[in-house]
Amino acid sequence: MKSAFLSFFLLSCFAWRTVVAAYPDPLPGTDIKMGAPTVVYNADLKKYFLFGTGKFIPYYASPSITGPWTNQGVLMPNGTKVGLEGGYWAPDCRRSPSQLYVCYYSISNLGSQTSVIGVTSSPSMLPGTWTDHGRVIRSDPSLDYNASALFLLTSAIYPFTYYHIPYT
Repeated sequence: MKSAFLSFFLLSCFAWRTVVAAYPDPLPGTDIKMGAPTVVYNADLKKYFLFGTGKFIPYYASPSITGPWTNQGVLMPNGTKVGLEGGYWAPDCRRSPSQLYVCYYSISNLGSQTSVIGVTSSPSMLPGTWTDHGRVIRSDPSLDYNASALFLLTSAIYPFTYYHIPYT
């Protein structure tokens, strides 16, 4: 029993060290730390917008890709319509063919297969212009997949086509 507990404890410490070591350094010249960042350029405003993992999806804006970055707050200051509490992970934001800026986000809890991918949109990416549309997909332990992260692949022929690669 002691050896099983010790093995579990050491494995847990190693896993936590891996997670901490994988978290990115701050953006150059700032103290901003963004996990799973995505950057989108708004040509009309001549600004870059940086989105990352964090409660309600924090984001920043800058006239240059190298900064300085200005805090814009969060995409969804009043929460979401997805019906699940948890960590907000890996936003995937871009300009859609309809000229709206869309941001897909995942809500999940570490070690749980109950997860949601939701979507929010904005005409400009400016604070206060984001509209949450709720969930796109939800997973739970009865399914053979986990909706814990999204990477949206697009093409000129089939915009916003989803590709599912099963875990092996």
